[in-house]
Amino acid sequence: MSLNDEQRQILFDIVNDPRYTKESFIKSLPLCAELKKAVLTRGLVKKVNSAYGWSLPDDMTPKNAHQSLDIAYEIVLKPGYTLEKFLSAIEIGRKL
Repeated sequence: MSLNDEQRQILFDIVNDPRYTKESFIKSLPLCAELKKAVLTRGLVKKVNSAYGWSLPDDMTPKNAHQSLDIAYEIVLKPGYTLEKFLSAIEIGRKL
């Protein structure tokens, strides 16, 4: 399998982020998927954007690798993170 230029740039951006480690990134993938599904199901994208100062699109598909890493490192990899705690906070417009 070969990568196209866009995919190669995304991969380059991910591994060059100073927060990146292989272990943390792999740990974050299922947590991010679960968070995305819950946020979309509850219609909370605008509240996430407002609380974190982001501009994720309505389908919550990150526009670039940096947005993906922000979700991972600013939310799901924070000590004490649980989806329930995050949803409770974001529903009232707060960061976790």
